[in-house]
Amino acid sequence: MDTPKQIVEHVLTPATTKKIWVTGYFNALPLTPQGFDMGAVLTAVFYMFRWGKRRGAGKFASTFGKKESTGYSKPTIESVASKVISEESFFSGFNSNVGQAILGDLLLTFCFENKKKLRGRHQQIQRVFPIHYLASWIDLPEHVGHLRYVPELLVSILSGVPNASRITDEKNKSLFPFAKSFEENLLLDLFSPGMKIRGEHRSNMTSDVFGDMDDTASNVGLDQLALIRVAQKCKESPSKARGGGEFEDIPTQQPLAAKATKDFKEDINVFIQAYGSHVPRKAFSIMLESCLSLGFTGIYLATFKMLLSWEKTGELPPLKSQEPWSFFVDCSVGMDQKLRDVAEDSVQNMLKIHDRFPIILMLLRILAEKAHYDRRLKYSLPAESPDGTQFINLLGKILTDNHPCSEKIKDDLEEKCSRLADELDENDYRNDVAQLLRSRQPDSAIRLADGLVNLVTEDMRKKHFMKAFDSLTMFNSPHGLSRKRPTRRKNREGAKTKGDARSIVLTNSMLDFLVHRHCRKAARGKGDTPLSLPEFINILRNRYGLYINDSPPDMSIASELLDRNKHILEKRLRDLGLMMGVNDAESMKRLKQRYRAVGD
Repeated sequence: MDTPKQIVEHVLTPATTKKIWVTGYFNALPLTPQGFDMGAVLTAVFYMFRWGKRRGAGKFASTFGKKESTGYSKPTIESVASKVISEESFFSGFNSNVGQAILGDLLLTFCFENKKKLRGRHQQIQRVFPIHYLASWIDLPEHVGHLRYVPELLVSILSGVPNASRITDEKNKSLFPFAKSFEENLLLDLFSPGMKIRGEHRSNMTSDVFGDMDDTASNVGLDQLALIRVAQKCKESPSKARGGGEFEDIPTQQPLAAKATKDFKEDINVFIQAYGSHVPRKAFSIMLESCLSLGFTGIYLATFKMLLSWEKTGELPPLKSQEPWSFFVDCSVGMDQKLRDVAEDSVQNMLKIHDRFPIILMLLRILAEKAHYDRRLKYSLPAESPDGTQFINLLGKILTDNHPCSEKIKDDLEEKCSRLADELDENDYRNDVAQLLRSRQPDSAIRLADGLVNLVTEDMRKKHFMKAFDSLTMFNSPHGLSRKRPTRRKNREGAKTKGDARSIVLTNSMLDFLVHRHCRKAARGKGDTPLSLPEFINILRNRYGLYINDSPPDMSIASELLDRNKHILEKRLRDLGLMMGVNDAESMKRLKQRYRAVGD
């Protein structure tokens, strides 16, 4: 029997199957819906801002791993520590077994993370923490594509590159230009103390120098210095991406969710400008990570919400009509069982519809493929990059039979549905999919998309999208936006099945970021602005879709629980030193920042 992919290739041709047999659709969502490590994003961003290209292979494994017949072994804390102390000019007094163990513990605590977060100095290193720019010299993960284009999207959003399909123009007047000096890029400037460029700044991969000659080592923390010494053993920055299906240019594709993208860019701009040079680096990095989680989650879910509307109407909601996805937030972070259960129900309501996401993206890929090769369409298609809104709206007209080419394209897709159903019958495979393809409702494009998604692996159909949601929200992280716990639920037949229950929460780091961000104006100078507790709760609801003392539109929650949730939030804000109350009046409960900002 043929594999599902071979069956599809017999009907759609191998070339077409290769294009649509994927997970995402870049013109709608410029990241790949799969799992990744949010904590590894910034190191890749450092590289891209510095060189203006995507990162390729580096020398971390060859420097700290052991030579084997198939390449190099994966570096461990022990192998890294032993190589670093062998350089006498780097560290002295660590040559004993005890000294090496101490240095290894320092590296594991502040600089690196083992695979699967395991303890010990003999485990494979999987992640480097972004505590200094030179972390970008350490090529973890080994392939930048494992970060699912999230770093590229962040660079594209912050750079504000004009209409172009790739970042290649050096003339960029934003606060975050690429391929410039460290001082010219605000983010690099914050994370590169002691760094200078000596030599050609765009092509010489050894031109980055840590200024030991200027006694710079005394101006960085011991954790930073340890990471810097590890990076210096690699001798040079990783090469630019090439080969193996990778490309070096940074895509500039923007998400369809323009409002969520605009809010995210404003949040990160204000936060970095106001606090970057004043908040201690460790606290700043943690809050910045929370900012990334909140922003990318908002973009992902807002895009999904827009595409649900597009599937019904054929048109994407305009900027003023775009709204975030609504969730009830468990302010107790799982400590109050009733609040936790309601928050889990809120996420579950979304997940019931979330299975529609891969089908809509498959539908977009099918229609885009037809549009590109239709004789009457292919020469007059709207631009797809960097903003795919007009192109996707054109596909929506075809889908809803509001385009002159709709009938021809739908007839061809109807034929594809019938042929694919016949192929499935011949292979005695997935009779349920064959019946779906032969049904009369919905129309041929949606039936084909639904059928193809049901034929792909479980990973592509569901697990990848769930991993993307978990990665974006940084589940169970002290800096993230969600909690996940194993649970047993009753299915439709009444039997209990194992699964995971997820809830949206506000961790301490997330609260820290949100209060500090909204205590500053999004205007020139980033001056302070009064922020009361009711105003803060309104911002959470209207800007981010996070409901505290109101029921989301798809739920009805008892007022007792809503009041309790608000009371818990208020108490946590007081305990964190983020709120002061002049009296019991709600409007006089003022939120305040814990750290000074520029201009204070």
